Amino acid sequence: MTVRRVALVTGVSRGGIEVAVTEALADDAWDVATAYLRGYDAAQPWGNSVDDLDSVVLAAPHELALLGIAANVVNPGPTESDWMSDDLDAGLAARTPGGRVGRPDGVAWLVCFLRADEGRRGIGQRLNSNGGFA
Repeated sequence: MTVRRVALVTGVSRGGIEVAVTEALADDAWDVATAYLRGYDAAQPWGNSVDDLDSVVLAAPHELALLGIAANVVNPGPTESDWMSDDLDAGLAARTPGGRVGRPDGVAWLVCFLRADEGRRGIGQRLNSNGGFA
């Protein structure tokens, strides 16, 4: 059976995390699929949309294990992006112990770890790699 390896990247902008993950996985013949949620809107409960998608992905390994499909969710928290204003970036950074938002290459590193043999126990997990964002 041929296994197609795909990483699904969701977000609110084209670039950043998507580019970093695509570049990191390119050498290992992974395809990167993207799904974009509309940009942040204070009137729209962003967390609800993300939680709904997380639920689907976290159920996938249980339903698709016999097909050799594993799935995880990486919650990167606030990450450098073209949709964030300088004021929003500074405000979000102030809410992390390290005083900065994440970088796309940090998210790509975690995705690469999960797909490697060393990360094979991380199946059906939501990993909060959000820098302690509160």
